[in-house]
Amino acid sequence: MRIGHWKNFIKLHADGDPFYTRPFVMVGYPRTIEHAKHFQQFLQKHEIYAMVVVIEINAAEAQRRMSQSAVQRIGHERDTSPDMQKIRISEYYLKTHGYLKWLIFTGKATVFKTCLSKAEYEKRKGEGISAVDRGDYVVMYREDVTKMIMQFLNMFHFVQNSGA
Repeated sequence: MRIGHWKNFIKLHADGDPFYTRPFVMVGYPRTIEHAKHFQQFLQKHEIYAMVVVIEINAAEAQRRMSQSAVQRIGHERDTSPDMQKIRISEYYLKTHGYLKWLIFTGKATVFKTCLSKAEYEKRKGEGISAVDRGDYVVMYREDVTKMIMQFLNMFHFVQNSGA
């Protein structure tokens, strides 16, 4: 579900449906300032809580983004999504991205601030999920990230998958 389609989607499928007041899962981040604003308005209007998981490719990429302007940092049209990704929530991201600050300030976001260890990850229920512990990163496949989130919430919802 692309961010631009949320307004029409919610109008067609979610009006009066209590299911869509359950936690909203977002993987990645809005790719433009307009998307970020729309995400904020969407949460406010429908009183949907958000859990935000930030995907970084590696530390060098994180440093590159740190040196860019806010507009460039919000949307990365040049980014690619390799099959294997490194998952990490970094403090710089929480400090420099306004929409994340807004979500946390209003109490609408729950943010994973640390990685799961391999042992903790493998204790989760489910088959065919693997993880590799690389110190401060846990490396896993993108599909497994979605599985992990769904298992954590014990529910199913639509997942926004833009960004890094």
